[in-house]
Amino acid sequence: MTSTHDWPLQHDCDSFYGNPRAGNVYNVSWAKENLIAVHCPWVLNMGINSQGESFHLPLITVHKKCADALTRVLNFIWDGVGHSQEKINQLHYARFDGFFN
Repeated sequence: MTSTHDWPLQHDCDSFYGNPRAGNVYNVSWAKENLIAVHCPWVLNMGINSQGESFHLPLITVHKKCADALTRVLNFIWDGVGHSQEKINQLHYARFDGFFN
């Protein structure tokens, strides 16, 4: 990688982001050190509960190195739809199935 703005290829991810695995399990200490929450400017919905309602999420968990880029993208989209939750819903941008894997 030649600059701090380059994103890694798959084979470089562990060296760029750190290794999220402790052996074959999730590395909790890595998560505490590297993951942060980013506010989404519109209402996100995830899953369906037993009453047939989705869960509302105000935050997206993401690696701290990606947080600024994600924030810029979310704000660009939000401005682009004129801060309209209705337009977000029409575009299906309110559907959320997770971010960090």
